[in-house]
Amino acid sequence: MVPPSATGAAEVCGDRRRRREPESVLPNSLIAVTAASFDVVAFLNEVRRPAQVASVSKSRQPLLGSLWFLFERRRFWFSSAKAAVLPSAAQRGAPVAVIIDDFDPPTSIRQVRVRGRGQIEPHDPAVVSRIYDDWVLWSVCPDTGLALTAPDFLEDPYRWADLGHSPFV
Repeated sequence: MVPPSATGAAEVCGDRRRRREPESVLPNSLIAVTAASFDVVAFLNEVRRPAQVASVSKSRQPLLGSLWFLFERRRFWFSSAKAAVLPSAAQRGAPVAVIIDDFDPPTSIRQVRVRGRGQIEPHDPAVVSRIYDDWVLWSVCPDTGLALTAPDFLEDPYRWADLGHSPFV
């Protein structure tokens, strides 16, 4: 997939740059960790790594799909058929969750989990080729999330409660 054309920093996650209040956390949480222990962006740019994407239908039923993605401009980009249920949920404003992971214990256990709002993006032929004319482009801004590695099964999580504290800054 060809990356969307960069039109400037103001377009990063649309007009949704507001800070969220930190979520309540358990006393044992590692929310104070200041950086992920692995290169999250490099991990997201590894080839052949699909995303698991979840949301809810109009009738509040769970939706789940495996999608190829592009991570660019601090957001996850997906291409789906216009009638697909996940972009329909995003268009309705339903919450969207995304997980990208690598599970090869005990040497490599890495995860990036994000939650945010999805939105339908304008059709961009540079991003969605003519083959995918019946598909829509949509993205998720990772408002909250978790990056996790667990070498030798010892978890090293990094959590963020707003985009400004994410590893994508």
